[in-house]
Amino acid sequence: MAREVLEELGCRIVLRESIGTAIQHFFSSDDSCWYTMEAAFVRAELAGDSSTRHSNGIVWLRQDQAEELLFHACHVWALRS
Repeated sequence: MAREVLEELGCRIVLRESIGTAIQHFFSSDDSCWYTMEAAFVRAELAGDSSTRHSNGIVWLRQDQAEELLFHACHVWALRS
């Protein structure tokens, strides 16, 4: 997960603990079919030089703002855990 966060967000993290896993079924109107998504969630902290954290356009949100923007229910669940 740390490698994926570094690759996608350009941030280094330190993994702290597992939040849990979730399986969610959802319908995609774009594809007109059902999908099953399996996701693992962890709690982590940002590490390293903070000056590079925002260079890639990351915008930090309050929890209530993030919940409104999340599409998958399991992502909201993880955020609240």
